[in-house]
Amino acid sequence: MLKVNFNYIKFIQNKKTLLLNTNFVLNNNSIYTILGKNGSGKSTLLMAIIKMLDKGIFQIDGSVELENTPIYSLDELALKNFRTSNFRFVFQDPVSAFDPLRKIKYYFDLTSASEETIENELKYFQLSKYSEIKNLYPHEFSVGMLQRVNIILALISKPKILLLDEPTSALDSPIMNLLRHRLHEFVKIEKRIVLMVTQDIPFAKNTSHSIAQITNRKLSDFLSVDKYFMTDETKKNG
Repeated sequence: MLKVNFNYIKFIQNKKTLLLNTNFVLNNNSIYTILGKNGSGKSTLLMAIIKMLDKGIFQIDGSVELENTPIYSLDELALKNFRTSNFRFVFQDPVSAFDPLRKIKYYFDLTSASEETIENELKYFQLSKYSEIKNLYPHEFSVGMLQRVNIILALISKPKILLLDEPTSALDSPIMNLLRHRLHEFVKIEKRIVLMVTQDIPFAKNTSHSIAQITNRKLSDFLSVDKYFMTDETKKNG
């Protein structure tokens, strides 16, 4: 279970408040999605959850707990170890997630996954064999391929919390369908949670168990997919 309670997240320099009274609880074995326009604070919220926002830019008042461990009370070393053990973040821009001077093998070596597991995931996401790509550099992949590699690295790390920032931005429809099924398989195992932020409403509707939305600096309650879209249609027609 992940508990998030932010009274506010604001910019230090201009005192502008980005998010207010953002409080929610995420239960295990579920996929949650936050919808919102560009600049609404979706990505900032994900970064805040794992305490990765620049303290020189953002001021945060609040707390986050994963299974009763208060993330904002941990010292730097403990926080780093806790993040590594429990979270994986798939960034919107897959290119920026990789060091251009390191081969792809470097990133797979950081995981504890067997080569068989790696091969199975590469095959599932329609990528070449590991022996064919492991010595390539990031610039030798397309953006869509890098996005798939980034997702695979997150999945094989088996985190308790998988954070996805616009995961479909560089994917075509067939790969999106594969990702949808893979995420559902992922949360069925042990105590796992997926939290995704996106503007891809069809993907959110077909993938999520619960959906919320950021508007006017506030996050709505998470609702089941059926209730969320029923409420959304009621607003449009009412």
